[in-house]
Amino acid sequence: MTDEKDSFKRARSDEQKGERREEILEAAQALLLESETERELSLNDLARRVGMAKSNLYRYFESREAILLELLRREWTGWLVDFEETLRCHERVPLVNDAARHAFLDKLAAMLAKSFAARPFLGRLSAILPTVLEHNVEAQTVFDFKRDAVEFFRRVAALLYETAPLLPPRRYEELLHLSLTALVGAWSFGHPSPEVRAVLHRPELASMRRDFERDFTRHVSLLARALLAESDC
Repeated sequence: MTDEKDSFKRARSDEQKGERREEILEAAQALLLESETERELSLNDLARRVGMAKSNLYRYFESREAILLELLRREWTGWLVDFEETLRCHERVPLVNDAARHAFLDKLAAMLAKSFAARPFLGRLSAILPTVLEHNVEAQTVFDFKRDAVEFFRRVAALLYETAPLLPPRRYEELLHLSLTALVGAWSFGHPSPEVRAVLHRPELASMRRDFERDFTRHVSLLARALLAESDC
């Protein structure tokens, strides 16, 4: 007689496949949160965590990187929900002069930095997007992810424009793309390995210590001011 769990494993309905994908993603995130780096995620460990053969994982995801890419997509979706709420709570102020406009852009940069700092799993995955997540996946998988990213940035740009029409939507969109490249670097340098952290405690290396939230705020603020200056020309 076949038990219920084995029967579920062999199921082929779209609903059961969706449930299985969810189980795999949840297990992968749990394993990642238990580890120092994403490179420690093992498909063998993941298969054991979900109670299935490693070969069966490939029925749902083409590779380890495809799993990470899907987790990143979900993290960005969750971030947007939180950031929309932050903007809704933002007090509207008249942006009648350069000082007020610059002050708003500085505040926007700080809000973005704080929102990312509050979601370390998002930061971890975003930091390795170009070097890890977009490798060992099929072209269609990358295309689907990039296409969704384009729409995502457009949505966030429109939201920022509605909040403060300082920049046209296309400029806000450019700011977001440039901010993502800054995020990759700022997160990596702001969250070094334990070995590097130990070395950076030496007084002579104090200038090499980086703080993610501070550095990312600075990056975005300067980028936003530069784009505003270009728009005013």
